[in-house]
Amino acid sequence: MSRGRRGLPPWCDGPVLVLLVAAFVSGVGVFLVVPYLALHLRDGAGLSSAAVGLLLGLSYWSTRVSGLAAGALTQRWGMRRVMVFGSLLRVAGYPLLLGDSLAQVTCAVLLIGTGAGVFLPVARAALLRAVAEEHQLKAIGVRNMCANAGAALGPLAGMLVFVRGPVVLFVLAAAAFAALIPLLWRLRLPEAKGGAGTGPAYWRGAVALAGRRPVLLITAATTLLGLAVVQLESAFPLLVTSGPSVRPAGGLFLVNAALVIVAQSAVTRAVTGRGVRPVFVAGFALFAAAFVLLSAPASWWPLWLLAIGAFSVGEVAVSLWIDDRVRAQGADDATTVYGVSGVGDACGGLVGALFGAALIGGTQHSTPAADGWSGYWALAPLLMAVVLALIPLLPASARTGAPGRAAEAMTDPGAEVTAPAEPEIASGRREAPYAAPAPAGRTGADALPDHSDPLPVVRLDDFGALTKEEVRR
Repeated sequence: MSRGRRGLPPWCDGPVLVLLVAAFVSGVGVFLVVPYLALHLRDGAGLSSAAVGLLLGLSYWSTRVSGLAAGALTQRWGMRRVMVFGSLLRVAGYPLLLGDSLAQVTCAVLLIGTGAGVFLPVARAALLRAVAEEHQLKAIGVRNMCANAGAALGPLAGMLVFVRGPVVLFVLAAAAFAALIPLLWRLRLPEAKGGAGTGPAYWRGAVALAGRRPVLLITAATTLLGLAVVQLESAFPLLVTSGPSVRPAGGLFLVNAALVIVAQSAVTRAVTGRGVRPVFVAGFALFAAAFVLLSAPASWWPLWLLAIGAFSVGEVAVSLWIDDRVRAQGADDATTVYGVSGVGDACGGLVGALFGAALIGGTQHSTPAADGWSGYWALAPLLMAVVLALIPLLPASARTGAPGRAAEAMTDPGAEVTAPAEPEIASGRREAPYAAPAPAGRTGADALPDHSDPLPVVRLDDFGALTKEEVRR
C-alpha cells in the first residue's frame, strides 16, 4: 500500500485526522471521570450501591437511546452540527455532577449521556463516509485505537486529580469536550449519496430499516455488549475497591485500555476473513470467562488481571464484529443503524448495571470478597445462554471484513448481487457484459449493442449460501 504524507496511509486525509483526534480527545474526557464516578456517587454523594447502579445504568441508557435521534438530527442539521451539539451537552453536564442533590446528579448524567448518544453514532458514521470502502475496516480499527489511547490516558490523569477532590476532575472533563467544538466546526465531509428525508419520512425509513434481519441481529449483539461493557463502569470499580483508595479502580481501567490498544491490531487481523459465527461466540465467551474470574477472592488477584485481559480482548472482538456488520449496511444508513441498535444497547446496559450491582451488594452483605468467591459469576451463564440461542440466526457463510456489497447480501436472505451500472451508459438499459464492439462510425448511444439481455444474477439462499457462482472478493 502506498503511503500518504508524513508516513500516513493514503486514506488518512484531513477529515479523517479530525475524526481520529476527536475519538482520542473524547476518550480522554470520558475516562477522566468514568472510573471514579461510581466511587464519587457512593462515597461523596452518600448514595447506596443500588442507587449508584441505577444512575449509571440511566446514564448508559440515555446514551444509547438518544442515539436513535442521531440519524434524524443528522438529516436535518448535518453531521458536523450534531457532533458539536453533543459536545455542548457534555460540557454542560459535567459541572452539574458537583451537586449534592439526587435531582441535580440525575440531570447531569442525562445531559452527559444524551451528548454522548448523539455524538458517537454520528462520529462513527462520519468515518465510514470519509473513507473508501476497501479501507473502512482498517480505519475503524485505527479509530478504536485512538479512542482507547484516550481511554488509557484518562484514568491515569483522573487518578492523579481525583484524590485532590472531584471539582478539578469534572472541570477538566468539560474542558476536553469544549476543546473539540472548534475542531469539529471546521470539519468538512463528503455529501451523502442519497437522503432519507426528514421528519416522518426519516422515521418511516428508520422503522423499515430496524425490521431487517441484519439490523435485528446487530441490535441483539449490542444488547449483550451493553450488558457486558457496563460492568466495567458500574460493577468492576465496586468489586475491586475497598476502603478510601481509588487506585484499584483507576488501575483496572488503565489495564483495560492498554490491553485494548495492544490487542486491537492483532484482533483485527485475526477476525478479518473469519466467519461471523465463531467471532461472535468467541468474543462473548471471553466476557463470560472474565465475569467468572472476577468472582474470585481478593487474595487471588492474579485472576482479576487475567479477567481484565479476557474482558479486553472480548470487547475488541465484539465491537469490531458489530462495526463490521453496520458497515455492511452502507455508510449512508450507518448513523441510523447505530441509533436503532443503541436502543438494545441501552436496555442491556441498564439491566447489566442493576444486576451486577445487586450481585455485588448481596455478596458484600453476606460474605466479604476477601474470604470467598462472590456471586458475580452468575452473569456468565446468563450471557452465554442468550449467545447460544442466537447462533442459528447468524449467517453461516458471511465473512468479517468482506466488501460491503457482498457482505450485505450475505446477511439478507434472498438478496441479489448484481454488477453495478456503467456510468457511461445513458440509455437506461442494462447491457450484457462483454458485449461485442460497435460498428465503426457509430458513437454515443447509437454505438451501444442492440440487445437487452439482463445481467446474470447471483442469488443467495438460506441466509447466505451461494446458488450459482462464487462471489469473488
